[in-house]
Amino acid sequence: MGTDPMTDFSISLEMNPKSNDVDEILQLPEKIAQKKGCNIVVCIDEFQQIAEFKDSKTFQKRLRTVWQLQKSVSYCLFGSKKLPKLLIIIALDWR
Repeated sequence: MGTDPMTDFSISLEMNPKSNDVDEILQLPEKIAQKKGCNIVVCIDEFQQIAEFKDSKTFQKRLRTVWQLQKSVSYCLFGSKKLPKLLIIIALDWR
């Protein structure tokens, strides 16, 4: 791992979720961290694209609700454009 784009990698957990429940999916990093007894950092690039989701503000609020309770996961949000105002509020009111 490093800052060189030539060293980027991806990970596949080869999981088949039993449902598409949003909360269950958002809790997955925390569940993995708890099961493995470690901390996880999730990095999301081009995060500003969340503004293009259907009912984006509701989804942003859902992210905050779930993420703020996670003890073993930290999130790094990256984007090439200005992040929506709500996401800045999420970062300032994180813990």
